[in-house]
Amino acid sequence: MPKRVLSTQTARALALIVALTAVGSVAHAQGETATERGPLAAAETAYLEVDFEGTRDHALAALRAGDNTPDQIVRVFLLLGIASSALGDEGAARDYFMRMLGIDPNATLDDSVPPRLRNPYLEARGAWAARPGRLSVTAGLDRSSSAVRVELRDPVEMARRVRVAARLEGEAEYTVNEYTSQSVILARVPGAAEADRVEYYVEVLDMHGNVILADGSAFDPAAVGRTAAAQNSSGGDGGGGILEDPVLWIIVGAVVLVAGGITLGVVLDQRSRIGIQTGITIGLD
Repeated sequence: MPKRVLSTQTARALALIVALTAVGSVAHAQGETATERGPLAAAETAYLEVDFEGTRDHALAALRAGDNTPDQIVRVFLLLGIASSALGDEGAARDYFMRMLGIDPNATLDDSVPPRLRNPYLEARGAWAARPGRLSVTAGLDRSSSAVRVELRDPVEMARRVRVAARLEGEAEYTVNEYTSQSVILARVPGAAEADRVEYYVEVLDMHGNVILADGSAFDPAAVGRTAAAQNSSGGDGGGGILEDPVLWIIVGAVVLVAGGITLGVVLDQRSRIGIQTGITIGLD
């Protein structure tokens, strides 16, 4: 069967079709990627294009969508602050910067931000300098209530809910509960009253469900309860005998050194007395 040879025009037409198909596929893929990136990525793109209205709108969409991590929400507030300042709304910009610094006191503006847009940020820093404390949580074990006691500090009232997950050390599953924001929360954990240690993590959520503060995580929990030293001294698991205590040997060593110094001093004193009594000088040229 004879081979069919394509004409030059036909070959060029086929090449053009292939090229157009490839371009269309790339454009379609890029469109899907832009959609999947979400509003925060769209805000970042608008910011790079110096589109402050777009930056503000997309950042607000990211804020209201919720489910942001603390790092992400700090970035959202930074973009909102810069965009609001550029659009002439310095009051809103100052508020966004206040929230940003409440979550991350070390957050700063990029060097590319012009001085005229920095005033709300500087005012927010000054306002925080005059306030005692920041957004924070501290936790402890309340054995009388068989609970993890969480104390919340929220000077600018950003928190709306507090999620506490806790488990006895060594267990696989957490007991997870959410509470309305309040200064003290008792998250009850069955068996915590008798347990040596309780593992936990805390997430503080804003009105949109963004995590604005986290202490520990499901994969790397914090812990409250007896320390290893306390368990050892009380005869708990892993404790060695008294002869294995390094502090004991430090004390013994110190006593030996002191005793040796005293003995040497007595010997030298006795020899000096002999020298005085006999007229013999010891240890001098």
